[in-house]
Amino acid sequence: MHLYNVLRNEQITPSTQLLTLKNDSLGRPFGFQPGQYGAISFRHNQKPTAARCFSIVSSPTEQDTLQFSIRIQGHYTKAIQDLQAGDPVQVFGPFGGFVFNTTRDQNVIMPCRRYWQ
Repeated sequence: MHLYNVLRNEQITPSTQLLTLKNDSLGRPFGFQPGQYGAISFRHNQKPTAARCFSIVSSPTEQDTLQFSIRIQGHYTKAIQDLQAGDPVQVFGPFGGFVFNTTRDQNVIMPCRRYWQ
């Protein structure tokens, strides 16, 4: 488990929140790779929440800062909108094995599908 504080919490579309967390503790950074995800937990209405998993959208080169792009749908994700700068957040992980192995995968082509016209 890693302790972070909310740096920013921004609504980037009508249904999407960008949660930016900063590692302000002296502990080791989260240490994730592209393609991995983390579980977050926080306090809402004076009670700890369950940990829920979200994809990490920030660069792994800046391990002290984590960003999660979260689609707001249910009670849990709506509670995320209430987080303010400075609020503590617990981060668990990283999880997931969908990562690029530079030693093994040297000749890889990754097609890009265009979703807009």
